[in-house]
Amino acid sequence: MESADLPVESRRVYDVPPSDIYAEFMKTGWAPSPLDGITQDAVIPFCFARRGKLSEAFTGLRIVIPSGNSKVRSNDTDYRFRPHSAFVYYTGVQGEEVTSDAVLVMEPNGDGHDSVLYIQPRSTRDTSAFYNDRKYGELWVGRRYTTDEASLRFGIEVRKVEDLKSLLKDGTPAVALSGFDALVDSTIKKNPRGGELENFVSVARLIKDEYEINELQKSVDVTHRGFNDAIRSLPAAVVTPRGERVVEAA
Repeated sequence: MESADLPVESRRVYDVPPSDIYAEFMKTGWAPSPLDGITQDAVIPFCFARRGKLSEAFTGLRIVIPSGNSKVRSNDTDYRFRPHSAFVYYTGVQGEEVTSDAVLVMEPNGDGHDSVLYIQPRSTRDTSAFYNDRKYGELWVGRRYTTDEASLRFGIEVRKVEDLKSLLKDGTPAVALSGFDALVDSTIKKNPRGGELENFVSVARLIKDEYEINELQKSVDVTHRGFNDAIRSLPAAVVTPRGERVVEAA
């Protein structure tokens, strides 16, 4: 499932709109490029369990956790994006797969919640956005997942972020992490338990699950090997002019 990109605010004021002939030409001749062999990371089952605990703590309330918006560095240049830690923790979307403006919404369904991930999906070729949108255009920032691909990858229902505003305006009582997403902040009525959510997701990350412990152990093992490699290089380094290069190459 690929969704046409809407006109976006990320276009620069001095961008010149393409001619009709050029715009039509750019829509044609593109070969299909589906992603095959999509698999889930080992963290995904743990994200299910994490969301289960979060659901128990906020029964009956919609829970909204944004990845955050991009921050402008200079004029039309943004800082490298870093998502909110809670978004990564509860979705498993991390590294280069994370994009700004994504939002995790957990909809109350009685005693539990249904989780939905809202993202900006892959650019299609039926608009000019894929080559003239510097923020999300595929020729600018690379290929993103379609909603179907993202759902398969992260084991969660995925929808287009453009559908989020109408959902958040329906009046369902909600708690959200505030101050990270302009749309969320302007649409959701603040709930007294909002501060409780911020505290809960912070404390939850202090208690490491099996996946996190294994990742920490990998980091320790890599650090150990690195120090040992450096130590083994020291005898050669001390007898070599500018021996620091021997250590750096260890």
